[in-house]
Amino acid sequence: MMQEANRDSERLKWMAQKFIRPRHDQTVTLIRHVSALTEGLKEIDPVMLLYMITAIAQVPYLLTSEMRYAHGINAMRDKAIEAHCDAVVAFIFR
Repeated sequence: MMQEANRDSERLKWMAQKFIRPRHDQTVTLIRHVSALTEGLKEIDPVMLLYMITAIAQVPYLLTSEMRYAHGINAMRDKAIEAHCDAVVAFIFR
């Protein structure tokens, strides 16, 4: 998806309209609700917050080789995945 999204194409437009937007509409509703209850998130546009959450949730899995070479971390280990999930939730909803 990251590679596809870096190209402006009719295929991406179709995916965005058919799959991404309908799912985002559901998620943005949830984000609006949670943001209203969470100090510091109220001021952030819900769509921007969705993309911010998406970024911190996926980047370690897009840069697995870099993390391994630079820091000796295997992001694909079960323990590392669990720790990452916990960290994302703790960071956003502290």
